[in-house]
Amino acid sequence: MSGESVSRHVELNRRHHCRPVLAGALVLVASFVLFACGNSTTTPSPTAALSTTTPLLANGPIIGMPGQPPGGFIVSLNDSHYLNIELALQSTNVTDSSELSADTPELLKAVVSVFGGMGYSYLQDAANQPAEKAAILQDFQQILGKKDGLPQVSAVYFTNFQLQ
Repeated sequence: MSGESVSRHVELNRRHHCRPVLAGALVLVASFVLFACGNSTTTPSPTAALSTTTPLLANGPIIGMPGQPPGGFIVSLNDSHYLNIELALQSTNVTDSSELSADTPELLKAVVSVFGGMGYSYLQDAANQPAEKAAILQDFQQILGKKDGLPQVSAVYFTNFQLQ
């Protein structure tokens, strides 16, 4: 090949290789613009379906469960196994777990009553954890009651969940 045809070949090759990069960049920019400036008429607000009488839970700080020993609680399961569980609570209007310390025995009783009747194989399936979190949350909200019209706890998190 002559020098002129080589440089023309290199130039054509360079243009050909830039096209996928340019196309990818355009798709990325278009996706960002559509996502950032999305059409609000096609995406309803998550709170639109809530009635005006349903109070929205404020997400306050995440606090440790009051009276929880380091490493969590150990609960005896119904099949001679043990669960080591540590909980964190998403509060709505409580800033320190010491505000809930008077209810520690009842909260611990709720944890034991939820998990104590279960077996190792049931709890080993991670698909069962959301139901257990919901049961504990419901019990905790009933025990702790409301403050300023809102439940004191809006979510329960398992920060340690070990089956033995």
